Amino acid sequence: MIKYFLYISVVTILLSSCREININDELKNTLLLDALLTDQEILLDTVSRNKVLNCIKKSKDRIHLFESENLTHFQKQWLHHDKLAYQKIYRNLNQLNTQLDSIGEVYTYSKQQIHALREDLIHRHLNKKQFGVYFTDEQKILAELKNLSANLNAAYTNNTNTLDSLEIKLQRVLTQLDAIDSRHEGSAKK
Repeated sequence: MIKYFLYISVVTILLSSCREININDELKNTLLLDALLTDQEILLDTVSRNKVLNCIKKSKDRIHLFESENLTHFQKQWLHHDKLAYQKIYRNLNQLNTQLDSIGEVYTYSKQQIHALREDLIHRHLNKKQFGVYFTDEQKILAELKNLSANLNAAYTNNTNTLDSLEIKLQRVLTQLDAIDSRHEGSAKK
């Protein structure tokens, strides 16, 4: 009876350890996390940092132009709503620029975590149950990152398109305002 119990115990231990040895599914899951993160980074890379900075500068220049002392009270009133639109774009893109820095750091950290998870699995620092917990946590983080990336991309698209529309709408007005501003600067230098 003791021999029978010993054989069953040994077989059970061997079978359970064999299941622990095969980590192919878990490794595939880490590769999947890595691929998802890369896809999100590609989506975020469609946000042009240079365009964001140029739009911020252009918005700031337009706001300054609309606040020029060379404009009459009537002209300032007439341009008030456009000035507010430029101010909103300026605030939104400034915030987006800050968030781009932050999310870049989060992506780097997440990449390191996924790599560490894979390495811990390979070197047997984690069992399958522990891996499942960490894997679930990383999935949640990636889901949050995906939403944040999509929101940043939408904000980028919306604000740059709005700026482009304002520029087209106000093209003649802006040309005249630039001319007025240049004349007053030229006469002030004399």
